[in-house]
Amino acid sequence: MKGIRKNDLLFFVALFFLMALFGRVALHQRERASSAAGELVIQRPGETLTVSLDKDSKFSIGTHMVEISGGRVRVTEASCPLKICEKQGWVTEGVIICAPNRTALIVCPARKEGYDVITQ
Repeated sequence: MKGIRKNDLLFFVALFFLMALFGRVALHQRERASSAAGELVIQRPGETLTVSLDKDSKFSIGTHMVEISGGRVRVTEASCPLKICEKQGWVTEGVIICAPNRTALIVCPARKEGYDVITQ
């Protein structure tokens, strides 16, 4: 073996730049998607509430204290014994469920139809 050849070096440099380019495009796409506000749907026995994620706020929904910041949601206080909903932390997409209190917080980020990172 002679070591690294010129073509090998060119291949790895080109591969590095392609990876950096794709990473930059993916990061830009994620920032653009997170800047659009979605909504939080809160489902409790007998009621359903919808809250926009565009404004930072803290509010109480009976047994839970909920905080919205930067399009993310978390439960800061809960009356359940294991407090799994609190331990889940910040959620940008998905569901926070508190089974003992029969409460579900569904985080629905805004989706723009059209081009995605692959088709741009």
